[in-house]
Amino acid sequence: MIALRTLIACALCLTISAAEATTIVVLARGESIYLGADSRRVVGALGGNPKPIEACKIRQYGDMLVATAGYGDLPEAGLDLDTQFTEVSRTWKGAFEEKVGILERVGSQGFQQLLQKILDLRAQVLDQARIAEQIGRKAEQAGREDDQAEARTVQLKAQATADRATVLLKKITPQILVIAGLDESGTARVALRTIQPTNDGRTAAPTVRPIEFAGFAMLANSRAYRNMTQEQRERIFSLAPELAVIGFIEAQIQDTPRVVGPPINLVKIGPTGYEWIRSSEVCDRQRMQ
Repeated sequence: MIALRTLIACALCLTISAAEATTIVVLARGESIYLGADSRRVVGALGGNPKPIEACKIRQYGDMLVATAGYGDLPEAGLDLDTQFTEVSRTWKGAFEEKVGILERVGSQGFQQLLQKILDLRAQVLDQARIAEQIGRKAEQAGREDDQAEARTVQLKAQATADRATVLLKKITPQILVIAGLDESGTARVALRTIQPTNDGRTAAPTVRPIEFAGFAMLANSRAYRNMTQEQRERIFSLAPELAVIGFIEAQIQDTPRVVGPPINLVKIGPTGYEWIRSSEVCDRQRMQ
């Protein structure tokens, strides 16, 4: 019971932040692709003391770049995609599409493990609720009022925990993966994916779906872009590509500063390789590890 309550509390406190506490922008211009992301992550909500920290949301794994939004970093629940991506990138070989497929599979498996853990623990507390109900009935028949009251308390607590798990499963947002790199011909490529948290009530079976990319995408928290007028969007698009990416992310920071924040990290993927146009100290340190 305690394990489930802890997991649910942890995931519930991150449900909003996972959906909103990231903005990723991808822009293609000429032969290059520009990938930018904010750096704010909200932690500590489980203990009732949420606070923002700086995080690097664009990671390099071998010769590939990956930006994630969602539950990619939830070690309390056993989900750590950064470690898993690092491990598979040490030995992978093949073309761009093959590496995208590997990252999709690893990301989907990690997400599946998180969902399955919640489903399994919910089933456990539902069993506890049923057992407590049976014990309570027997105690009532035997006239043991204290035992009946205790069983009723256990039943209600177990059912409440199961109900919270059900709510959580409905609230969990899709995982977003932005995978960029160079193909075998040296052409800049990007693949956008969502991992949908699908399940049948007992078994988790996440579904990977492609996101169409037609030269621009603003992913995860994109409310600022949706609220812009066409004139405002065109004004930003008219800027140099790196400034346009920065402009859209800055607009989102102004719109939701509590969950999306600086510094902005920005990478240019072009025929000559990767160029970190903006790289925070946190990202610098992680690339040196």
